[in-house]
Amino acid sequence: MIIANKPSLGVLLSTFQDQADMESVVAIMITILIIGIIVDSLFGVANRAIRHRYGLEQVLLQKPCSLGVFARELNHNHVT
Repeated sequence: MIIANKPSLGVLLSTFQDQADMESVVAIMITILIIGIIVDSLFGVANRAIRHRYGLEQVLLQKPCSLGVFARELNHNHVT
């Protein structure tokens, strides 16, 4: 895809791979990784805001264990 007469990161990655320019390939891959991390964190913020708005933030606090029972319930029912 070309936007504003500039090739996309995927096109650049493919071109640099074909030309065996590994320094540029690694630079493009790191750039794609950083963009992915930023987008993922933005979706995480949006997810938390939506869950908070609709009162679902408690769902994030419960962690399922291997038995399919919530870890919080296991701690309360544990006999010492």
